[in-house]
Amino acid sequence: MKTDEMFGELRRFHREHMHMIWEVAKTGDLDVLEAKEPIETYQFYNSMRKQKVSHHDTVHLVDAILAPLVLNTLQQRRAFDLEKYKSLLKKCKGKKPEKIMEWLDRDPEW
Repeated sequence: MKTDEMFGELRRFHREHMHMIWEVAKTGDLDVLEAKEPIETYQFYNSMRKQKVSHHDTVHLVDAILAPLVLNTLQQRRAFDLEKYKSLLKKCKGKKPEKIMEWLDRDPEW
């Protein structure tokens, strides 16, 4: 599934779960950068910022890595695969942003 299609599916699921997402967001529990949990997200963020990638674009890159895993979790109605998420962040940490997006579009089964 291409990135645009995946985000369309994710938006559909978000609409269905918007109230729950909003309640969690209001508590501030979604700020993984401040919490540094998982640490791999914080490390990925710092790696991108050292490459002069803006905060905005870096957050979008995290979303691009995270979204397919969240979508799969919602579709399969199973637990989120945190270890896979951490592994993907580690793999992407040293890559240029455009290479990350190419990789995500080329290999949806990563």
